[in-house]
Amino acid sequence: DLHSWRINGVIETSHGNILSSSSDTTLILWSNTGEALAIMDSHSGSVKGVFEIHNGFFLSWCSSDNNSEIILWDNTGSNVTVFKDIAGKIDYVTQLRNDNILIVYDSCVGGCSFEIRSLDGSSLGKFTDNSRNALKFIENLEGNLVSLNEDVLKLWDYTIYNQQMPDRHYEEITE
Repeated sequence: DLHSWRINGVIETSHGNILSSSSDTTLILWSNTGEALAIMDSHSGSVKGVFEIHNGFFLSWCSSDNNSEIILWDNTGSNVTVFKDIAGKIDYVTQLRNDNILIVYDSCVGGCSFEIRSLDGSSLGKFTDNSRNALKFIENLEGNLVSLNEDVLKLWDYTIYNQQMPDRHYEEITE
């Protein structure tokens, strides 16, 4: 009842609570009995997605043509970090195994860009893939990113630990 517009997503937290995100720019943390524990209202646009990172914090994002941001929240609903200097329209955000996050931009417009950031918001590297419609990114067991589109699977070469991240892939597999 507290959201005033469409609900875009719902997750169950590791503490057994529910977290809902909405087009009304809010997230609401609910107890398992339906009581609103926290209303998180720092976003400036429709909340497109949210997930819990393994330390009990939450990452949510909003994105439109002229406004994109990511917010890191603690488990009480207080915002910890706001990532405002986002390079484009966010398609999705996911956590990598080393506590960094992957942000994928504009993946449906003839290519895409993606960026790796630490949880304090600092950029660790940006990449561009000019192939058509990158559909999915995964992290393999060695910690490298793999991108997949309709025709090509690419294994990207990057190093996370405060070193230069080259904008290149080192293996490409086609049909």
